[in-house]
Amino acid sequence: MKKSVLYIKMEEHIMVEKMSPVSVNPVLRHELEQIDTLDGKWGTRLDKENVGVAEKWYENGHTFIFKSTVPGCLQAEDFGPSEKTYIGEVSEYLRVFKSDYRGTLWYSKSFRAEAVKEGERLWLNFGGISPTAEVWLNGEFLGENNNPFISFGFDVTSLVKTGDNMIVVRVSEKDRLFAMGYNCLGAWSGIYRGVELKRVKKATISELLIKPYNETGKIDVSFTALSDTSQKLAIAIKEYATGKIVFEKIYDVEGNSENNFDIILAEHKSWSPDTPFLYCMEAVLKDGDTICDACIKRFGFIDISTKCRQFIINNEPYYMRGSGDFATSPNTVSPGTDINEWRRNLKNLRDYGYNFVRCQSYMPVPEYFEAADEVGLIVQSELGALGAISDK
Repeated sequence: MKKSVLYIKMEEHIMVEKMSPVSVNPVLRHELEQIDTLDGKWGTRLDKENVGVAEKWYENGHTFIFKSTVPGCLQAEDFGPSEKTYIGEVSEYLRVFKSDYRGTLWYSKSFRAEAVKEGERLWLNFGGISPTAEVWLNGEFLGENNNPFISFGFDVTSLVKTGDNMIVVRVSEKDRLFAMGYNCLGAWSGIYRGVELKRVKKATISELLIKPYNETGKIDVSFTALSDTSQKLAIAIKEYATGKIVFEKIYDVEGNSENNFDIILAEHKSWSPDTPFLYCMEAVLKDGDTICDACIKRFGFIDISTKCRQFIINNEPYYMRGSGDFATSPNTVSPGTDINEWRRNLKNLRDYGYNFVRCQSYMPVPEYFEAADEVGLIVQSELGALGAISDK
């Protein structure tokens, strides 16, 4: 799954927007990554009358006395008024959640940062916020994101202070339509995926896309680094289960441009629901002898096709036994981000004999796909229903 992102770079008070992927809460962390998680308890304040911007709440995050859990959503918390939501399927107003607040809410989080060394960059990355988010750091506006399912990040090098810092996030109902949810699912809102502070050197990995071909063992790799200069990219491919190295090479890559190269694994193992064999690709970005950034991504080789009325997996007929997933997360309301919970849930499906699941009109979170790859479950994801909650 391609994890898109909105990067907004702050340079001399000029915001430059660039669409590019970022990874938050990946299943695997490279030992060279420098990440501080900002998950946990955040200050929260409701803003039903939408007066927070005019009253400059973004300068007073320390006054948000209620506490909410991030990642999560407000409707899963035990505070906030209970309201009824219009359910289009039955044309009635019904109570969906224990706390069914509809309106603007604010989050705040204080954190301490070490001094930024020469040549270092700091990125503030959000895994997902719904419906629309506006972000401030130390009273300075960073930007807005109205794509609930797209991760986004900010280069905050020039704004982070040595010592105490304050993040403030305003979550509003603006562009609720883009949440693309069925009416019966309710209108949840909040910082529902993780928040991280990432420290890199002069260059950072912006995009690493992997496209494997089972028939030939070919792997198409697309890589982009945010940098004004050229670097070296060290690639290593390992068997995920054993750690055995099956490929190593160093590539020359240009900064701020797409770099494409092919890798051939002449002898490789295939992924299927019955044998979910995975590889992992480790990428280390270097500038001379300096390690700038690193990441790990998993992948597998599989061919899926049809012949007459049969599904074909890796050139063999395969019987699909499927179930439906309707985006219900009773423990979290918003999509859960605990990969261990998805491992348990999806393994239960496999234990009952299912090898396929259709995610009805929604795109699961990355943790869902990662767990499915592990347990051997084929996922049919879909676009959401662009006709979200409305009383019109």
